[in-house]
Amino acid sequence: MTAASILQKKESVVTPESLIYEIMDGQPIYYRGYKNVLNQTKTIEEIMGCSTLRFAIINYLLRLLYSNIDDSDYLIANNEAGVHLDEKNNLSADIALFDWTVLTPQKVNKKYADVPPKYVIEVDISGEFDVQKSSFLPSDYVHIKMQKLLDFGVEKVIWIFSESQKITIAEPNKDWITKDWHQEIELFEGIKMNIGEYLQQKGITV
Repeated sequence: MTAASILQKKESVVTPESLIYEIMDGQPIYYRGYKNVLNQTKTIEEIMGCSTLRFAIINYLLRLLYSNIDDSDYLIANNEAGVHLDEKNNLSADIALFDWTVLTPQKVNKKYADVPPKYVIEVDISGEFDVQKSSFLPSDYVHIKMQKLLDFGVEKVIWIFSESQKITIAEPNKDWITKDWHQEIELFEGIKMNIGEYLQQKGITV
């Protein structure tokens, strides 16, 4: 089931379906900058593209994971991996690790995953919504999405924010914590990252 098909059940779509990034509580979350496409100042391809800083961070994280994760244990999904929580919620993840015993080969198909990844990593915010039509505030989006993933069964959600250079870490039944990205932080299962140090080593100034 696609994000667009969920939305069509509830209401007619005014904004093109191709601009829908996620569905949350039955409401469309559009790609950030979608209004620029509607007023024809940008193309769809321009707003869907990833900044060089963002894909440098994602590349760093993927290299860590591929070097330390056994392919027989986990499937490493990226590129806005789709997760279908229920009929009103289709979410995307920059990086998601699925346990092969949960996402069994029989569940790998052309649809969104309908089982929870074990871990999710997000880098910055790709979505925005129509404030006038939404039942929640923009400032609530990150926390709502993280909580929904945890409620679905994700064991750890890590959200990286390049603007503030902070990282929020959420786990079930624990206080959420926020750390500076210059600190060494455990991703999971002993794998550690230090984004600030990595960027400095590459000569990248933020």
